[in-house]
Formats: sequence, C-alpha cells, structure tokens
Amino acid sequence: MRNALALLVPVLASLAARPADACGPYGFTPRLMRVSTHFADGGTRAFVITNEQVSDKQPWVRLAPRSYDNASVVDVANPESPLEVTLVGPAGTTIVSSRERVYLSRTFVSHAPSVAFEIRAPRGEFAIAMAGKHSDATWIKFVDDRDGTAADRAWVKAQGVTPEHVYVKKLDGTELEAVTVIPRSGEMVTFMRRGTVVYGQYEGAVMGGIEATGDRFVVAAKYGETPRANRI
Repeated sequence: MRNALALLVPVLASLAARPADACGPYGFTPRLMRVSTHFADGGTRAFVITNEQVSDKQPWVRLAPRSYDNASVVDVANPESPLEVTLVGPAGTTIVSSRERVYLSRTFVSHAPSVAFEIRAPRGEFAIAMAGKHSDATWIKFVDDRDGTAADRAWVKAQGVTPEHVYVKKLDGTELEAVTVIPRSGEMVTFMRRGTVVYGQYEGAVMGGIEATGDRFVVAAKYGETPRANRI
C-alpha cells in the first residue's frame, strides 16, 4: 500500500492540467480536491482529501471526540515529495504544500476512508483545492440567493423533475443561475441555466466557480465524490 501511495504525488501533478471532456473544447481543466476542516482539541485542523481511498480497517482516532464531528484520522508514513495545491475560496488564493499524510474518514464532505494531507487553513475560508500551482486562480461566488418562484417551479417541472423545494442563486459576474431542486422523490439535483436554457445538470450541489488561465469553470460537488470542474 505504501509503495502505491508514494506514487500519488507525481500522479496528481500529471493530472493538474488535463484535456477537457470530448464534448467541449480541449484545454486546461483543473484537477480538484475537497478541503475538510474540523474543530479539534487545540484549534482547527484542515485537510486536503486526495480521493485515493483506503481500507476502513485502521486504528482510527477521533479528531474531536467530545463533539458531533465524527471525523477520524490515522497518521501514516510521509511521502518523499510534498503534495502541492492551490487553495481557492472566499478568502482568496494561496499555494500550500504538505508532507503530513494521513488517512481520514467520516468527514462532512466524504464518509469514505481516504488519503489526505494536513494543511494550515482557517475554517471555511477556502472552498476547494486545485492540484499544482495556479497563482492566477480566483473563486467565483454565488450571489442573490432566493427561494424559487412559481415560474422557477414550472421551469423545473419542464425539465422532468417534480420539485418539493427550489432555490436559485446567480454565479457572480456571469449570466448563469444555479437552480437547486429538492425533488419529491429521488436525490437533490442542480441545474445551471442561462435564461431558460439548461447549461448543465448535476447530482447534488454546485459550490461556485473558478477562474484560472483565462478560463472559467463551474465547480460541482456531490457528497462523497470527487468535485468536478466544468468549463463555462
């Protein structure tokens, strides 16, 4: 297992810039990872989850045993080379590196036991991690949150989903809106639309957007899955 994990950092570096999906133009597409932060004894602990899953049979230790946070951690051997990522979020952009490798499970963003790297980051200030260095990257936030109107609900029904609740917000600086639907049956779904035209449909939520290397991307994230960057 350790030999396989030792290859993780160069693999992530090679994936930092990969071609876009065949349905769109080719070019840079960021490789994304989730950031998970936790209140623990002595302060806040933050991790970048690499999505490399491991066995659940580990000597887990709770990060915050006297709290509702069920996250558990196991210290493991550190790699020869650090993991280098760009953190992007409401607080701005910062490049960090870490050799502090752990196994992490039962977090707020993923239940699965995974390889993670501990970093120094305040809680809630960074939404996502991009593999590699991207000093020009910026976070695109959502604005104008509102409950869906009767017209929004009718639009959702026209997409084939019967809504229980509808929430709408705009991706700042764009013409795109995220229409998040809690349906009467099935799992939550988010439509990205421009006017009345569907731009994309995603299981779960859309976190926001990223601008990097002159391109802009929607960041879609379903609980327990690798976040995806979809070019706007």
